[in-house]
Amino acid sequence: MSSKALGERLGMTAQGVRKLEHAEANGTITLNTLARLAHGLDCEVHYMFVPRTSLVEQVLNRTQEIAGKCVAVHVDGGGGADRCRNADGPYQRTGKSE
Repeated sequence: MSSKALGERLGMTAQGVRKLEHAEANGTITLNTLARLAHGLDCEVHYMFVPRTSLVEQVLNRTQEIAGKCVAVHVDGGGGADRCRNADGPYQRTGKSE
C-alpha cells in the first residue's frame, strides 16, 4: 500500500506516514501510534514477551541449577531422611519423610 493510500485511511498526509515509518525503523514508534495504524488497517496490535527457550528447556536448566547447589546428605539418626544442604543456607528437607 502506498504512503498516500495509508495516509487517506489514517487521515494524514503521505509525508506523515513516512515519518511514522521512519519512527518504526528507528525503534521510536509508540504503542499508541501502532494502535492508530492498526485501526487504519482494520487490524489489532498484540505485543508480548516470548521466551528465547522452550518451557521444557527452562525447567531442565532450573533443575540443573538447583541440583548444582545441593549436596545430598544421608542422615542415619531418626529414620535416615535424605536432606539437601543449600549452599546459601542450612539443611532443608528434600520431600522424603523421616
